[in-house]
Amino acid sequence: MARLGSLALNIEGDLGSGIVLSLTSPPKDDVEYSYDGNVLRCKKNVPYIVCCLRERLGREETLEKGRALVQIGLDMLSMKGTEDLVTKKVDEEYMYWWTDEGETIFSLVDTSTLSMKSEVAGIVVRDKNGKVVPSPPPMEQHHLGFRFFRYSQVSEDLFGAYRNMYLAFEHLLSSKHPKGKELEVQWLSRALNLVSI
Repeated sequence: MARLGSLALNIEGDLGSGIVLSLTSPPKDDVEYSYDGNVLRCKKNVPYIVCCLRERLGREETLEKGRALVQIGLDMLSMKGTEDLVTKKVDEEYMYWWTDEGETIFSLVDTSTLSMKSEVAGIVVRDKNGKVVPSPPPMEQHHLGFRFFRYSQVSEDLFGAYRNMYLAFEHLLSSKHPKGKELEVQWLSRALNLVSI
């Protein structure tokens, strides 16, 4: 029987397909729960949960169904009063196995986030003699959104401050992408997508 430490990765000797996810904290007791023929299990003091799927699925299906079943199983365990457990980093840290052309393939995914800094590139304008031509200072331009920003900064009411900050944001966004004959939520989604490009 395949195992990850003390956690069995299969159902009755049939490896099939499944997924292992990290938990924010380990369970207090061993837990095994069957849902629609799929088995979820975790062990005392081990911060992982295993979902053994009853079907032999492909790579993408295993990830999708396995993640969904883990959440369903944890919901059910919580509602039954068995244990309240929460997964963490489900898109960054996991192990899963699936079947491809009769072979079982294991994959371990561990994502690290790196931050990098770089110097800001600049442009220098020179005249025909090679002397640097000073850039004129940027021209200040008023926008109605600035007023709402100012109101948000001086408001003594939290709701008022939030409202004015949103209005400032809305005015700045609509000056680049005006609202057409559409619902507010449709315009907001369209404008934010355009800004993010």
